Amino acid sequence: MWRRMCWGYRSHSDGLNGPAKMEQDQVIFWTAFGAIGQAVGAIATAAAVIVALWVTMSERTVKIKISAGLRLIISGDGSPAIDVIAIRLTNVGLRGVQVRSIAWRTGRFSVGPVWLKQQFAVQTNSTIPESNNPPFDLQPGQEKTMYVDASVFVENDELRRTFFNRKLPFRGGVTPTPVYVMAHLVGIKPSLSRAERSLERFLTRGEIDAEGGAAHFNEVAERRRRNAS
Repeated sequence: MWRRMCWGYRSHSDGLNGPAKMEQDQVIFWTAFGAIGQAVGAIATAAAVIVALWVTMSERTVKIKISAGLRLIISGDGSPAIDVIAIRLTNVGLRGVQVRSIAWRTGRFSVGPVWLKQQFAVQTNSTIPESNNPPFDLQPGQEKTMYVDASVFVENDELRRTFFNRKLPFRGGVTPTPVYVMAHLVGIKPSLSRAERSLERFLTRGEIDAEGGAAHFNEVAERRRRNAS
């Protein structure tokens, strides 16, 4: 009896053959295909939402590129060239922003001993005519540069010794500290970038490299004028 019942069950299960079994296989195939299509559609929808959110957040994010380095200003009227610190700001985002002030940051940590702790100083406005002094607006794709007379930093020994250098407790003399330039923006956290290495050396030493400053340029220009005459 048991064998007959089992055999009868198997016969009933295997009875789907020919057109009926083909139809069942097609139903299973298209059901699976539809499920895969729904999954792909759900993934595509989620990806579209993520991209839309990313674009929206990118449009709202303020992106300011800031750099600071030593440059020369050559007037072109025969007057001597001058050394300046050029602080350039570029709005590489899609939102306009207002620059409130330019500042310097030295040191390594926000807390700690004096010789490691960060210090901040606001850069006063320049008297150089070509300089863009804050506050000013910076629209998307716009670039503005503030020019500061480098001689101011040469003459201020106290600033160089206590702000751009640190006196270490375990050795004599002073040692240079990292120098960063900052742009304070209205309603947004400041934009920060490390100064170029040549500018760092100048701010910590008070001297411009022998072959890279206005003195060398003016000397060469004067020599050429004498030779030409």
